[in-house]
Amino acid sequence: KKMINFTISYIDKKVNNNIKNFIYKEKDKWAKKLNSVEARTSGFNPSYRFFKILEKDICENLFRITNKKWAMKCYWINFYEKGDHAKLHDHRKDAISSVLIIKASKYNPLIFYDLNNKLIPIPERDGMLVLFNSQTPHSVMKCKEKRITIAMDFKEL
Repeated sequence: KKMINFTISYIDKKVNNNIKNFIYKEKDKWAKKLNSVEARTSGFNPSYRFFKILEKDICENLFRITNKKWAMKCYWINFYEKGDHAKLHDHRKDAISSVLIIKASKYNPLIFYDLNNKLIPIPERDGMLVLFNSQTPHSVMKCKEKRITIAMDFKEL
């Protein structure tokens, strides 16, 4: 049987806090408009400067892991409030996906599903970056508090 492969790392605490503060100022301009996500979202590929820094760091990390070159293909921010959630979905068109937890929920609503449909909850922490195979199904349970994530998909160059 195949196992789901996750790579978990953390971004710098100061960088995470700067992104969090920026998102709190920006979120009121956003709407609930993504297919699987029932939360405020920045929409795809917003022109926020910090994405270039994240792309560089994550692609360097992916190169160390895979010995292949990568580029960020698609990215967006999700701002979850009480009752918001994400339906079961995957990012099948891509190779590697990631979730960067900017503001964690102590209820750990991010869930992955293995090949036997067994639930794998992820214990969230601020600044935690989860890299995973894009075909891995995942969802977000109904949130009980505010939660901020950045989703990023990567393609091999």
